[in-house]
Amino acid sequence: MKQFDSNLILAKQYELIKYLSEGAFGKAYLAKNKETKEQLVIKEINLKKLSEKEISMISNEGTTLSNLNHKNIIKFKEFYLNENNAYLMMEYAECGDLLSIIEEQRKVKKVYFKENIILNWFIEICEGVKYIHSKNIIHRDLKPKNIFLTKDNHIKIGDFGISKKIGNDLTKSQVGTITYFSPEIVQGKDYDYKTDIWDLGIILYELTQLKHPFNCESMEQLNKDITEGKIIPLRKTNYTQELIDLIYKLLKVEPKDRLDINELVDELYKIDNLKGGGQRKV
Repeated sequence: MKQFDSNLILAKQYELIKYLSEGAFGKAYLAKNKETKEQLVIKEINLKKLSEKEISMISNEGTTLSNLNHKNIIKFKEFYLNENNAYLMMEYAECGDLLSIIEEQRKVKKVYFKENIILNWFIEICEGVKYIHSKNIIHRDLKPKNIFLTKDNHIKIGDFGISKKIGNDLTKSQVGTITYFSPEIVQGKDYDYKTDIWDLGIILYELTQLKHPFNCESMEQLNKDITEGKIIPLRKTNYTQELIDLIYKLLKVEPKDRLDINELVDELYKIDNLKGGGQRKV
C-alpha cells in the first residue's frame, strides 16, 4: 500500500469522469488514467467513519483482488491509503451490475431473458467461482449486485470484501447479505464452498424468473423458507427442463446434496451443448 496525498495524486494521475454510486463503505467514481487513457473505477472510502472490522474488510478486498487473475473477476489496479481515506482502483465494467439489468428486464422490457443469454452469463459466473474456489477462497456475498457486465457482454465478479480463504477447516461467521444466506448460515452451522453454490442457485433463479426465490416480507418467514428450501414456485417459461432442474440441484437445503462447482460447470456445458453451444469452454 502506498502512502500519498490523495487529492494531489488523483488530480495528477486520474481524471474523474462521473459519480457512479454510493455503498455502505463509500463512493464509487468512473475515472480515466491520464497516461494510458484507460477507464477504471475508483472506490473512495472514508476511514474515519469505519470501525476496525470494516477497515479490515476494505483491506481484505484489495488484498484478495490483487492476488486474483481471471477473465471473469474484476481486475485490481491499485490500492492507495492515507490517514483519512482509502482508494481502490479497479477494472470498469461498462454495462453495470446484473441486479440493475434484471430489474430493467422486469420493469421496463417486461420479457424474460433468452436462454442462450442466461447460459452465456451463468457459465462465466461459474467459471469465475470455479477459479476462486481453486484458490481456496469462498466469496460469501455472491449476488447480482456484485456481478458486473462489460460492453462485450462478459461477466466480471466483484466485491470481495468479506471473501475468506479456507483450507480443510470450515467457517461459521454470519456475514453476507441476509436474503442470500444459505440454510447453514441461517442456522449458525459451519459452512464451506457450498454456501457459494447456494447463492449461485439464487442467481440462476433470478435470471430465469426476474425475482428473488424467497418470501422476504419478514425475517422470520425468510429464515423459515430458506431453512426449508421453500422457494416461490417457478413461473412457466420456455426454458429447457435441464436448466430449470439445475436450480433445484443448487438450492438443496443440505450442502452435501448440492453440486460442487466442478460438477456445476460440467452440467452447464452439457446444457449448452444441447442448445447448440459448446464454443465457450476454455
